[in-house]
Amino acid sequence: MGRVFKQAPELRAKSLVQTKCGQIICDDDGNPVPPRIDLSRNEIISSAERSLRRLCIDRLDILLLHQPTPLMQADEIAEAFAELSRSGKVRHFGLSNFTANQSTMIQRVTEQRLVINQVQISLFNPRHILDGMGATLSILEHLDLVHQRLIDAAPEWSSVRRWMPPAEGLLDYCQSEGILIQAWSPLRHRLPGAYQPLKNFGALDSAIEHIARELGSTPSAVALAWLLKHPAGIVPIMSTSNADHLIENAKAVDITLTDQDWYSLIRESVRAIEKE
Repeated sequence: MGRVFKQAPELRAKSLVQTKCGQIICDDDGNPVPPRIDLSRNEIISSAERSLRRLCIDRLDILLLHQPTPLMQADEIAEAFAELSRSGKVRHFGLSNFTANQSTMIQRVTEQRLVINQVQISLFNPRHILDGMGATLSILEHLDLVHQRLIDAAPEWSSVRRWMPPAEGLLDYCQSEGILIQAWSPLRHRLPGAYQPLKNFGALDSAIEHIARELGSTPSAVALAWLLKHPAGIVPIMSTSNADHLIENAKAVDITLTDQDWYSLIRESVRAIEKE
């Protein structure tokens, strides 16, 4: 990207540059080192400056703390943010994979408003969507049984619930604080180390494909439209380098799922997770 900006500097004004800091896998000379998370004042500032040099620009639009760590000190983070802001090297700051409580801790001592929290959310990992909605899931199961009786269908009892989303309130917190949620891995992926359910999502895949056929769209676009329907204004982060895939996925913004379709997909997602 730095070569692109160097060759065509006019593109910088048309771009929003966002990067992260905190994950250490190499030393300053590029030699591999045992991985660690470092959110010290010096590392945050040094990482931002390295990014500026690599990108051949003089300011980052958004800098995210890539991952929380038990060793992070909120005061040091606040000092780093303040210095980078004063120097004009970073316009806005945000987080990635931080809980609501961790976000509150950082915001409490930081003058700069946190504008983003980037977390993993998808139909295949819906825990943040269902966060605190355990009672709603149980009620939906009851209503499903009532519906089956009303249409004279044989009742399909679900298995005993073994999975319940924790009541962390992350999406609620971000909505109330005006923090934009970015969803990394909004589709299925094979990223080592990230949470990837090893479940049989066959029924969920079929439900997505059925809706996609009805709408004349693609399964990926439907899965993204499912995220876009959430009132938190979730922004999916796409990492594909395939231009055709990007164009197809962008069509998600033109899809308006009905509430019934949205609930049918989350039902299949929860059923797959609970079959583990």
